Amino acid sequence: MALRRAKEAAEESARAKGIFLATMSHELRTPMNGVLGCTQLLRDTSLTDQQRVLIETMHRSAEALLTLVNDILDFSKIEAGKMTLEVADVNLRALIRDVTTHDIGGGIGRPQRSYSFGED
Repeated sequence: MALRRAKEAAEESARAKGIFLATMSHELRTPMNGVLGCTQLLRDTSLTDQQRVLIETMHRSAEALLTLVNDILDFSKIEAGKMTLEVADVNLRALIRDVTTHDIGGGIGRPQRSYSFGED
């Protein structure tokens, strides 16, 4: 009897976690898509070079956060056995550039790391 109650409690906990993750990811994705839309609109305006760099950084950061939120949702799908995989082309050079130039914890006026990759 105690084992059955523990199993039911664990199943209910798993369901609650899935509902929470789905709700949380939706609540985060909606405003993040708003940020992405605004940065896209700003990209199409007349900007100084410094402003353009800042908007591009903001846009890439928002995309990274949106990817993280989607990954959290994917994790809950994996746990629920509802994950499907897809094949996608990846521009590895651009991905490496974005990852290595992303200034985590830095800011304006702080030194930034830079890397360069030679052509093949």
